[in-house]
Amino acid sequence: EQRIADFVSANAVCGKRGKLSTKTAQRRVLLIGEPYYFEYPAALSFHELPDFFRRFLAKHDLERFNSILCNVYDERSSKIGRHQDDVAVLAKGEVVSLSLARNSCDRHKRLALMLFASPQGEERIQLRHGVEHAVRFDALDDKRDDRSHEVSSTLAPRVNLTLR
Repeated sequence: EQRIADFVSANAVCGKRGKLSTKTAQRRVLLIGEPYYFEYPAALSFHELPDFFRRFLAKHDLERFNSILCNVYDERSSKIGRHQDDVAVLAKGEVVSLSLARNSCDRHKRLALMLFASPQGEERIQLRHGVEHAVRFDALDDKRDDRSHEVSSTLAPRVNLTLR
């Protein structure tokens, strides 16, 4: 896991394109595989990944995805503002998120806080999800693709892998 976080961190660059250019999206990015929605300033194919990365994907049953957006959150100010993913462009309608602590001393801590909100027309429902080291999170598990979400705070430096 540490090698994955180090590899992504070494290859990620500041991502300030399209909707990623908001003031609250201060992070570094690396795209692996097919672009999800935007073009990214740093991208690799799955064939360019080192063997240890491919073994990691296999171990966690993540080989079926064709896109991994890697986000590096280096500082507490690193976050993502409220947004809604366009699930229509997803091949299988599936989104999985996995975060890895950058520092081994942070592996037992909550790494970030993610908030989910219902559409504006409904009674406002908010769900909070604590992001923990190496814990897989199926982002659309509740089958509600109309819910917006945000990462409101980074509590410890981390690398997030969002697989689509």
